[in-house]
Amino acid sequence: MIIIIYYSWAFDIIPRMVEAVRVVSDVEPTQEITRELPREIINDAVVGGKLIEGIVAEGKQLMFDVDGVVGDGRSEEIVIAEEGLIEALRILEDQVDIGIATARNIKAIEELRGKGLKIKGDCIFEEGHVVVRGGKIKRLSTKKHRGFIRAVKDRFGTERRLEGFGIGLGLSPWQGEARVSLAIKNRMTALSDEQIISQLMWDFYECAEPFDGFDVDSKVVLRMRDMGENGQVLVVSAKKGRRLVDKGMAGEELIGSWTFFGDGPGDLSLAQVTVAKGGRVVGVGESSDVTSEIGEFISLAGNIFENREVLVKSFNAAESFLG
Repeated sequence: MIIIIYYSWAFDIIPRMVEAVRVVSDVEPTQEITRELPREIINDAVVGGKLIEGIVAEGKQLMFDVDGVVGDGRSEEIVIAEEGLIEALRILEDQVDIGIATARNIKAIEELRGKGLKIKGDCIFEEGHVVVRGGKIKRLSTKKHRGFIRAVKDRFGTERRLEGFGIGLGLSPWQGEARVSLAIKNRMTALSDEQIISQLMWDFYECAEPFDGFDVDSKVVLRMRDMGENGQVLVVSAKKGRRLVDKGMAGEELIGSWTFFGDGPGDLSLAQVTVAKGGRVVGVGESSDVTSEIGEFISLAGNIFENREVLVKSFNAAESFLG
């Protein structure tokens, strides 16, 4: 049976609510972490600066979620969320390596380098399907899966109208080698997610036909997401064994430990692996809904910056401490 996971994802930072509508899947969840971490809400730059100073002194890589922490997540270009963030990170890069973890494709690294960052640390792209470790690229998908994704992008490269909705490729930064985002347009109100996906299944089966032995039902994951002002998308991605390929699986490929700055959506599995490997999770913005994905993420964060403005001011304060 095809794996279908539904999400609602809004782009506002505080609170950001992620509602798990339904999961129909035999995918094994990422290992549950039961370790209790002290939670501190930071709204003072001096306090935050001392925290950053301590984190940098550990000498471990800093890893940042892009959309929601570094960028505002509202456009194709990475629009830096807070004035002064790039300059603050650029100075910190003299002390410690910085990497990113994002659902965007690998072009994101060059975009951020074009804004002045070095990005010498390990990175995760395409929501975990691509890992850059020590400057070398590793793909957590098969050649057949990547061929299937190419066929899906070709199939939906021209917008089509089906019964009750239109569909075409989503924004280009979220189109990767192993993960594709299909934009759902002009959807009839009464049309369910299941009805949309059922209309698309034969397209997916036909896209898989040239790749002998590639079974869509056991190798592909479909996730409906509400992207706020960017509309609704259907994400087509990979399954490896019994697991969804995600940031957490990618994190298992990395060596050592790190500090991960995230805001919640799409960050939970990597936060779990970060803690399991002895690293530190730092939240940016807090959700009061502990039953949501963001709430679970926040429960793993030892420290939580109230918002990105406080985070940037804390980086600047840390730079003065670090000299």
